[in-house]
Amino acid sequence: MAADDKRGAKRRTFFDFILLAGGEGLSKVAGFIAFGYLGRALTKEGYGTVETAASFVGFFSIMVDFGLGTIGAREAAKDRAVVPTYAGLIPGARLLLGLLAVPAMLLLSWWIVEPSARPLVWVFAGSLPFLVLNQRWLFQGIERMTVVAGAQLLRMVAFLVGVLLVVRSADDLLAVGYVEVAAVGCMAIYFVGNQLRFSIPVRLSWPREPLKRLFSEAWFVGLGQMVWAFNQHTPVLLIAGLVSATEVGVYGSANRIFVSLSTFSMLYHFNLFPTISRLLAESKEEFDRAIEASFRVTSWASVAVAVALTILAEEACVIAFGPDFASSGRALAILAWSLPITLVSGHARWGLVACGQQRYGLVAQVVGAVVTAGLGFALVREYGAVGAAVTNVVAASLAWIVCQVYAVKFLERMPFLLASLKPALGAAAALGAASFVPNPWLATAAAAAVYLVVAGVLERALVSDFRDLFGRT
Repeated sequence: MAADDKRGAKRRTFFDFILLAGGEGLSKVAGFIAFGYLGRALTKEGYGTVETAASFVGFFSIMVDFGLGTIGAREAAKDRAVVPTYAGLIPGARLLLGLLAVPAMLLLSWWIVEPSARPLVWVFAGSLPFLVLNQRWLFQGIERMTVVAGAQLLRMVAFLVGVLLVVRSADDLLAVGYVEVAAVGCMAIYFVGNQLRFSIPVRLSWPREPLKRLFSEAWFVGLGQMVWAFNQHTPVLLIAGLVSATEVGVYGSANRIFVSLSTFSMLYHFNLFPTISRLLAESKEEFDRAIEASFRVTSWASVAVAVALTILAEEACVIAFGPDFASSGRALAILAWSLPITLVSGHARWGLVACGQQRYGLVAQVVGAVVTAGLGFALVREYGAVGAAVTNVVAASLAWIVCQVYAVKFLERMPFLLASLKPALGAAAALGAASFVPNPWLATAAAAAVYLVVAGVLERALVSDFRDLFGRT
């Protein structure tokens, strides 16, 4: 590839990420306002019920997609000619999965959830059929990032407006579910409209052989995503089954902040994925250079966020959800350290997908799921929300280690402990400095100053890494 083409590709990667991050960031602001309002309008128990329902639909929405979007984006990026085929094939496949997901969600909630919470979970299940038409993958694959950026923003703004209009007190709990269904429906209509605008056919198709090939390609990615969803949502369901809806509210509010921030990990790697796939096919040396630069940039940035959240955890929960949720700060301070683990481990996980070895990413996720189920059962029963947070960090760490082993096996080089050591030293120095400052906001400022100094001394290549990764703007 010519030098100008490489620079152009890097610029597109940079601007695509900025566009996606901007849309995602605004959607998270809308989400924070909506759930913060719910934390104040509902009781802590009612808010816990909302989080329980959201965890159910979060898990089963992954079942509806089952990795199909990842495969579709990859194929669309490689060859635009296949877009019309996949535009009908993937929704058709999702509809088949949705016919399994909806009754499965209803039955599982009947078994786990308290009777008072079941109606809300069942209403939330009504959003799953609309996810059949979530064509985010399609527009990402054809590099129409304005469409992708607007989709989630539309969904969360619709949810925010609906919540503000119809939820006034704990008596309006069921209305939250109807608002969620309407918001997801708005997003589905948005994607249909954009497909028509770009002359991409809107249809459902089930050709037997292409459908079999699609599922065989998506199988390990989909299972990996479901296991990931199991890791993310099982702590909430364990708390709901073993402790109380009130304790779900404590953990759920902290986890809501964590999940909102960790979404940027998925966004970042989903955006980077076509680039690393191309580089791996063209030049292993270029691939290694891009991965190493990305690892350094993301590790320093994500550890900085974890440090700030550790110091400001209680304040963040109070600002987002109200004074009743100050106790959620302990869980958030622990969950904060899953953020850098999730972001940097994505290099190994998506690297395996790029080289066609996604099955080993599944193995890593299964290890995390076993830890989540076993350790989570013990810690949640004893320590509630704090136990769930510890489980999340331990499971994510072990899954990363396993994924790293396979990534090194198939890709030979993949940054890990040595590359993580410098940001860890920066975090230790920053938290040490913050411990001498009683005011949390001033402590955060002191920590940031120390962290920047350490980064400047230990990792002088960060600016060049950023330029190498995204290109000059």
